[in-house]
Amino acid sequence: MNTPVISLEDFSFRFHLRENWALKNINLQISKGDFVVITGSSGSGKSTLCYSILGLVPNFYAGELKGRITIENQDTSSQSIFSVSELIGYIPQRVESSLITPYVLTELAFPLEYHDYEESIMHERIKNVSKQLKLESLLPRNPQKTSEGEKQKIAIGCALIRNPNIILADEPLANLDRKNRIVIKSIFQKLKEEGKTIIIASHEYEQYFSLASKIVNLEQGTIVEEITPANKSHLDTSELRKIWIDKRDSLKRKAPKKPGRILLSLKEIIFSSSDSFELSNISLTARSSEIIGIIGDNGSGKTTLLKIIGGILKLKQGTLEIDNKDSKDLSWQERSKNLGIVFQNPELQFFEETVKDEIALTKRNVEDDIVYSDITNLLKESGLEKHEENNPHSLSHGEKRRLAFLASIFHDPEIIMLDEITNGLDNSNKSWIKDKLLDLKQREKVIIVISHDWEWLEGIVDRVLYLEDGKIKSEMDEKQFISFRYEQSNHFENKENEVEM
Repeated sequence: MNTPVISLEDFSFRFHLRENWALKNINLQISKGDFVVITGSSGSGKSTLCYSILGLVPNFYAGELKGRITIENQDTSSQSIFSVSELIGYIPQRVESSLITPYVLTELAFPLEYHDYEESIMHERIKNVSKQLKLESLLPRNPQKTSEGEKQKIAIGCALIRNPNIILADEPLANLDRKNRIVIKSIFQKLKEEGKTIIIASHEYEQYFSLASKIVNLEQGTIVEEITPANKSHLDTSELRKIWIDKRDSLKRKAPKKPGRILLSLKEIIFSSSDSFELSNISLTARSSEIIGIIGDNGSGKTTLLKIIGGILKLKQGTLEIDNKDSKDLSWQERSKNLGIVFQNPELQFFEETVKDEIALTKRNVEDDIVYSDITNLLKESGLEKHEENNPHSLSHGEKRRLAFLASIFHDPEIIMLDEITNGLDNSNKSWIKDKLLDLKQREKVIIVISHDWEWLEGIVDRVLYLEDGKIKSEMDEKQFISFRYEQSNHFENKENEVEM
């Protein structure tokens, strides 16, 4: 029997000032060359388990721990974070905070410089990783000014650049379009063939069925089952998917037959940024009781368009009207009252010290009347009631996304815009978000949803805009989008099969 590369023995951890244990009596053995997927619902402890293996618990995240973790027979409690980082290439879930230099080139160089690599080796590693991840054109750019999917690839490059023997990744496919998912999965396959030990925390465990040697199901901080290739077939992904895809005919609530009133109008919008990206001649009319999906590859301009509507970026040319008023004439209070936005990284929009105050924030700024029992009901409905008095930044990634959604709708805006709202959510919470959006549609709201999750979009959208290189390449109604999705799914399935061969 192989000696475990990583071993967790009766390991438990509780964050400082928290009553409940985030991890409880974890026993897990990971051998050299294993490909282990850690799955579980939002808030089950997946990211905390990653932090623990990395040595960030309790060296960075304070709290109480029991048991022990060993990596290559060394107890992590006696090792520094630096020592552990030499052994592991880590891909975090929240990549923005890990990108700290002004250029993608220097971002890739930083892990090598930090570990004192020779200059000639650094140049060769950067060249190889840039080619592998198709980052060459991004090297002179500021990583914070790239798209979220591009940031994700940069973070993956930083984790792989030292060629570590252990790779630990927290939702590494998040924010990636289908083409880039295939690229990353092919890299994981190659690393597996090279004998690397790979640990991935993900809701989307079915994405790794062909690669995984073991799937570990974590719930409420406890391992409830370990599934090996011999018995993982009982994890029926088609059944899980039915939670939020099937019954779409009964779930989808039809809009009124007569056209709704125009709540949002963009006419020949042009925007250009300092890094030469441009949105060109974007025109869009959105009516009440309408859900519009926006899709496109990483870097196509989806988030830029959302920021323009939200007033974060200024137009170079064109007109933007919100409820028949030119956006230039609206005060920030008027714009805030009309708009509810969830950004791709929700924690950047948190300002209050408690979850309940975060939900109330926008409504407090646009009007005085706040009924806190309404907030309590929303929290119960979303499964966040136990966090009512907690700091928003202490929540898991999926919980933060749900909180940001509640904060975006509590002041009852006419227009709701969501950027990758399902990222980090388990299937149950995806289904809950879907139901809430259909309810909002019935209340004559305009909902704009940016998403790479096309299967989830299929159950709610009335029409879809496909962006490519800053332009609207096509506009599809619901039936056209379904046909397009199946056509693309077959195309990418063939690409994945080519990779596996």
